[in-house]
Amino acid sequence: MSTVPGPSADVGALESAGAERLRAASSSEELAEAETAVLGKRSALAEARAALAALDHEERKRRGSELNDARAHLSALADERRAELAEIERRRALEADRLDLSEVVVAAVSAPIGRGHRHLITRTRDALEDVFTGMGFRVAEGPEAETDWYNFEALNIPPPPPAHNQ
Repeated sequence: MSTVPGPSADVGALESAGAERLRAASSSEELAEAETAVLGKRSALAEARAALAALDHEERKRRGSELNDARAHLSALADERRAELAEIERRRALEADRLDLSEVVVAAVSAPIGRGHRHLITRTRDALEDVFTGMGFRVAEGPEAETDWYNFEALNIPPPPPAHNQ
């Protein structure tokens, strides 16, 4: 703002120049600088407000009201622009932090996922079966738990005395 405001400074021109500067800010830092230049203690509005002392009472009242309205409008515009810039910066940050998981998914699809392994005892039993089969034996499958008949009576082993059944 190249003009030095005085008692006759055009409030509308000051307001439009300030609004233009606030809208031109493209980041939060630029907005803070523009807000200081437009609404700060050394701004054109503040100098115009200080120049009110040289005016008569009625003119001071009218111009003071215009300056207050302009200041309120510029403050509201700065708040709106701050919210817009915060949203833009938040989107940029989210886009920058976004993870691209497509590489991980493609790698997982192209290479089969391991689904565990056989138990150590099962692998050992299979290896032993291979050895005995190679020597000519056959593998016979049967029940895991045998009955008393097959374990004792069919082999002519007498039943235990009744005292052992307790």
